[in-house]
Amino acid sequence: MPDDLKPSVQPGSPTIRVLVIDDSPVVRATVERMLGQGFELLVAQDGTDGWMLIQQDPDIDVVFTDLLMPRMNGLDLLRAVRTSGNDHIQNLPVIVATGDDNDELIKQQAFDAGATDFITKPFKSAELQARANSYGAFQRTAKSLRTGLSTDEVTGLANEKMFLDQLQRDLAFAARRQLMFAVLKLEICGFADLFRLVGRKGTDNLLQQVAKVLESNVRQEDNLGRLGVAQFAVSLPAVGLEGGELLATRIRDSIAKFRATFRGEPLAIHVSIGVYAPEIDELHRSSAVIDGLDQCLLQALAQGPGSVCSQGRAAQDTFAELQGRPQRFSLDRVLEQLRAGDISPMAEEWPDIMAELQLVIDAMSDEQRTVLTNQLLGSGGEDS
Repeated sequence: MPDDLKPSVQPGSPTIRVLVIDDSPVVRATVERMLGQGFELLVAQDGTDGWMLIQQDPDIDVVFTDLLMPRMNGLDLLRAVRTSGNDHIQNLPVIVATGDDNDELIKQQAFDAGATDFITKPFKSAELQARANSYGAFQRTAKSLRTGLSTDEVTGLANEKMFLDQLQRDLAFAARRQLMFAVLKLEICGFADLFRLVGRKGTDNLLQQVAKVLESNVRQEDNLGRLGVAQFAVSLPAVGLEGGELLATRIRDSIAKFRATFRGEPLAIHVSIGVYAPEIDELHRSSAVIDGLDQCLLQALAQGPGSVCSQGRAAQDTFAELQGRPQRFSLDRVLEQLRAGDISPMAEEWPDIMAELQLVIDAMSDEQRTVLTNQLLGSGGEDS
């Protein structure tokens, strides 16, 4: 590792950890003199080295970066940070150092790309230390709060931790009752390019619109969350592969209808979606389900924007398994109670009834579903 990339102290202490990125040896030496005594300081000579450090060091609290640098410049570094799938990296305070050679346009571009604040060169010691202290302390407080949160700040959906926790509970329930299960994962295609075009505010708005589409298409019992900067997932208890595919297609088509524009030009928005329906023995292994789902999404992304790739246990397979089981309730009795509007006599059996009815319904043809619907509505008499 080059000398400029070596940490001055070991991570893990309560001292605020600052990364300074600048291609000028004079500027780096000046910053080391101003911050070297009261902070944990790392320095990098351009955006490429700085980005490597950001990815490797989870203890960095605040970043100061120049704009005009070789290899990766400050704007590209900002975009990499703000589109990272790592929650800590994505929320890092990044303070952009500007000088007389930076015009207002590039400053606006930096702000659009997610700059937290600006500081003017040549630095003043008190100002540099104040920014490092205030933003570093804020980042530590915010990080601590985010650790305890269960919802995503941008969309209001479950965050990754909450989603995965609920997924494990959903899988355990499905395993106990031998139910069908499907899970889907979608990614907004070309999100980094979209971010480059419309900035953080624009992409936050897009993420919120995608979240609304998902919320309007899932059931109350489904588990919905944002897993990464441009990724969402839904777990679907008692839904088979076919039901997951139908939902994925509906979501994909709804998002493709977005009427987004940039500087008067239409902006196409597409998602790719993976759908996975685990085998019965996989329901006990959430890691196997997540691996299978990730593979489906990778295949969809490889096939191009708007692709849906699926794999797993079909409803017909599960229905065949059910046929070998002892019948635990009478379908005629269920229909009779539903028409009467009173399911209290079946209260204890109701979760099993609904789960197994869903399997039957998913295995039906459209015509058979119509007949069943008519029966439930009371119009399925002897003449029907």
